[in-house]
Amino acid sequence: MSGVLSLELGSLVLGISVPLPPLALWFGRFVLIAHGIEAIAAVVLAPDRGQRSLPYGIYVFFVGTVGLTELLETNLWPQR
Repeated sequence: MSGVLSLELGSLVLGISVPLPPLALWFGRFVLIAHGIEAIAAVVLAPDRGQRSLPYGIYVFFVGTVGLTELLETNLWPQR
């Protein structure tokens, strides 16, 4: 994620030309969007699962589905 994010920021903000095939750049953009959607879902679900929203959203943005799965597997009700 860090690599794709820095490539996008470099090309959009700084105007740096990236010597990669267009398909690779489109795939990177797809991954950024998918991780962004997962991060939004984590921010919404985190308080119900006993987690802080913003830190968990950032965590899920960088690790993706693994972090969201960890959040969803958190027990809402303690075992007796």
